[in-house]
Amino acid sequence: MDEKRILYILLSIIAGLYLLQITWGFLAMFSDIFLILILSWLLSFILEPVVRSITQKNTSRLVAASIVYVFLGIFLFILGMVIVPTIISQLTIILGAIPDLARTAPEWLQQFVTATLSNAVAIAQNITAAIFNLVLVLIFSFYFLIERDRISKLIYDLLPDDWESNFRFLEKVVNTSFAGFLRVQVALGAVVGITTYLVLTIMGINYALTASFAAGILAIVPVVGPALAVLPPILPALMTSVNTGLITFVVLFLLQQIIYNVVSPKVIGETLKLHPIFVLISFIVGFKIAGFWGAVFAVPITSAFVIIIQEFIYHNKK
Repeated sequence: MDEKRILYILLSIIAGLYLLQITWGFLAMFSDIFLILILSWLLSFILEPVVRSITQKNTSRLVAASIVYVFLGIFLFILGMVIVPTIISQLTIILGAIPDLARTAPEWLQQFVTATLSNAVAIAQNITAAIFNLVLVLIFSFYFLIERDRISKLIYDLLPDDWESNFRFLEKVVNTSFAGFLRVQVALGAVVGITTYLVLTIMGINYALTASFAAGILAIVPVVGPALAVLPPILPALMTSVNTGLITFVVLFLLQQIIYNVVSPKVIGETLKLHPIFVLISFIVGFKIAGFWGAVFAVPITSAFVIIIQEFIYHNKK
């Protein structure tokens, strides 16, 4: 390879990296909008099997999507009018009791509590924006659902004929990796939340609703979710007594071992077909690059790349 060609390749790489940096900076300016669109798109993928099953009963896609969103709206209404106020009330009491509990705790635990409180305040300040974004996500996802076929046809019409099969394959990969993964994580989060609520209720621990809701949300996070999900129930249990806190931790830990070591690997393995070491590496890299959202989406993105690479190798062998 001559020197001119080497120089050309190096300059092309530098120019490409510079262009990537400019593009990334431009996209960062509209990161909130892109996040809303991505979440809307993913929600439409998650709800797609339900809508499709309804349309098989001689129902139009618009009616099917409307039925799904009516039930989703009822769920969100109950969540907003009944569950959320109870959670806020219980959370206020818990946060008020934390300083007294922390004074008798080790220094490292006090630092953890301080950081948790500061994060809780920051989260509370963004509740209004989160509700507004949720409404936008619901509106866009509804549109994506009812116009799914039309949007796909529009994309197919814009693409060259020989690209259509590749795009259909990409759509299948996204449905398998992204939507499939999120369906599994949401289901696991629901299972963890319900089991946590049952355990706390049976043991007579206060603030069971708030603790189990927080545990279910944290359980959705890949890799570290199971460890984080144990923390919210421990605090109200410790407010009862140290022994109660210890027993609660042991019971929830054993239940999570069953959920995440027996049920979860089988379901996630069948959905993503991704080795656990790749799951861990992708989670760490995703968190390093883009924080919380990077950690959430890193695993399905890695799964998509693995499926594409496997398909590429398979076709090359043929």
